[in-house]
Amino acid sequence: MVKSRSRGREKKLRREGTEKKREQKKDWTKKKMKEITEAVQNMSDEEFDSLTDSLRLTLKSLRK
Repeated sequence: MVKSRSRGREKKLRREGTEKKREQKKDWTKKKMKEITEAVQNMSDEEFDSLTDSLRLTLKSLRK
């Protein structure tokens, strides 16, 4: 037998699940940005110069 829940409780559980997913996505994004920054900083000058102009301009701020 299925235990019934109030609609307010169902909405609350759904909202909490959405918030949890949102936080997980933020954590994933922060991790990826950190990995990209480290990779760009570890590139040699030759590797960085061989990138396309638009990509080089975009990543220039991470290069510092």
